[in-house]
Amino acid sequence: MRRRQFLKTAVTGMTGVAGVTGVSAMSALILSACDRQQAAATAAAAAPPLSSPPQASALALASAGEIPKVIRVGAMGSWGATVAADFMGILQSQKLLEKEFEKDGTRIEWNVIDGAGPAQNEAIANGLIDFGHYGALPNIIGKARGLKTRILASYGYVNSYLAVRTALPVKSPADLKGYRLAADIGHINHLTTAMLLKQYNIDLKDVTLVKLGDAEALAALAAGQVDAYLGGLSLFALEDQGIVRIIYSARGDRSRASNFGGFVAVEQFAGRYPEATRRVLKSYIRATHWIAEPENREAYFDWVVKNSTTPLRMVQRDFDGQALRDRVNPVIGDDYLSRYREGIAFCLKNDLIRNPVDVDHWIDRSTNESVIAELGLQQFWGDSKKIASAASAGFSVPSASFVSSPIGRSV
Repeated sequence: MRRRQFLKTAVTGMTGVAGVTGVSAMSALILSACDRQQAAATAAAAAPPLSSPPQASALALASAGEIPKVIRVGAMGSWGATVAADFMGILQSQKLLEKEFEKDGTRIEWNVIDGAGPAQNEAIANGLIDFGHYGALPNIIGKARGLKTRILASYGYVNSYLAVRTALPVKSPADLKGYRLAADIGHINHLTTAMLLKQYNIDLKDVTLVKLGDAEALAALAAGQVDAYLGGLSLFALEDQGIVRIIYSARGDRSRASNFGGFVAVEQFAGRYPEATRRVLKSYIRATHWIAEPENREAYFDWVVKNSTTPLRMVQRDFDGQALRDRVNPVIGDDYLSRYREGIAFCLKNDLIRNPVDVDHWIDRSTNESVIAELGLQQFWGDSKKIASAASAGFSVPSASFVSSPIGRSV
């Protein structure tokens, strides 16, 4: 309750900022998101440690070609939404899975989950979904803590933007030492924030990380409770209102500060239904290919605007100068594997996990390559095997000293 009151005070105070418009709508969005995050935090606090449902016995395993009666797909979406966000929303809206399994009589059950990666980890742990789609850091944390998952494809990368309060004399990420940074601990933003700091030779111990979710970070920036935040295109609205300046963006390149993650299968399902798993992956890659085709660019933007609260101008700005095929890329390449190894090293150094994860056994590169070849798309995204990562060598991140958020527990 104290956290919601803080947010209410923060967003109400934004009405005094010169040039601010549409504050009531922004306030409603931030407060609504806060309520959802608080509910998720309460549920998470009562949840048991992560572990996958019991594996099926050998006698119960289906033959390789057997098809399940239902396939349960988890995907991120806004509170109360029935349509998933981003790539999974195209997969759902175009009914690619339903068409793929129509002759088999298989029902596709969509679970649109508010709460991002940790919420999907909980859904997997409770046996509620067979497939998920979320960021690398919760992928890694879930796997290391006992979730039996298999990564089938990349979801490409998502631009990140570093915003600082307008009044601060910060001109680049190199100037962040001694400042307060919001970070969504345990989410992909946590990892990318550390990667950005490392890129500018700043240790986590040189800044103060404040545990905040995305909606809380926006409100805290407006209220002066934090100094900077590495987030997504929602920061454009605060910049337009003069509340923040965006001093860095991971646009147009595969910066270590860009978000990345995976399309994930539950091992119990993938082991029991390997052919069905392959067909699900094929449908997912078809969806990403449709988005990545240049002639579908405007249609995809229109779909995003129709199925979200994001204005078209913000979507266009986020993708400006970028080919969709460079961002919407399901290929598992060398660079993708190296980024997961970096993420695992980060989690171990910062005590987010205790057990290492074997990337080569966890990420199913062979099936990914086979399905892309079957669809004749080997050259569409280029030869990922030639992409090497220089940034992964000798990766080391010091343990961080986190402070509790004045708003409350992060989720």
